Amino acid sequence: MNKLEVQKRVLQNGKPLDLEKFEWDEEAKVFSSAKNYLVIDFGNINDCTFATGHSCTFETGSDCVVVRRDIYQVIELKEGKRIKLNGYRINGFNVLKTKEEIITVNGVKYKKIEDE
Repeated sequence: MNKLEVQKRVLQNGKPLDLEKFEWDEEAKVFSSAKNYLVIDFGNINDCTFATGHSCTFETGSDCVVVRRDIYQVIELKEGKRIKLNGYRINGFNVLKTKEEIITVNGVKYKKIEDE
């Protein structure tokens, strides 16, 4: 997966994160950004590492980890679980309950996920 493909999976304020606001090591599968409040959807993508700020939301495949930038904390992500990191300098995260729905826009089906 290249940086343009990663950009489609990382949102800030509902829009893809600008390319200059993150780094992606394609070979090692490492995503790095100092930004907070990101929504990162790497569902079904395994063996990734994320270095981010606080209050980010993640959905990933298996064997992925998050390294928080605001505090020293390493979190092992569980496949199929959607989590949100706690706020600035607060350890931990919350597992989010989600509601999924398939919507069709111009004949194309999309999976809509909302946090409850």
